[in-house]
Amino acid sequence: MREKYIHRLGNLVLLSRGKNMKAENFDFVEKKQKYFFADNVSTPFVLTNEVREYKEWTPAIIDQRQRRLMDALQQLWRL
Repeated sequence: MREKYIHRLGNLVLLSRGKNMKAENFDFVEKKQKYFFADNVSTPFVLTNEVREYKEWTPAIIDQRQRRLMDALQQLWRL
């Protein structure tokens, strides 16, 4: 099931290279700690900051986020 979600838009967040390297392949809770709390510097990316509100990262959350982001892109690009 991991392969189905790993490269989907709903699963992706924008990060600086440094933050991405710190998070490696840790689980969601540990990644979240590295992304937002490790160096007291928040990311400037709104799409990444919204992840802070989630306590877990499930296929259902990824699917919901995927639909929302795709809808936003379709409207923006007038598809």
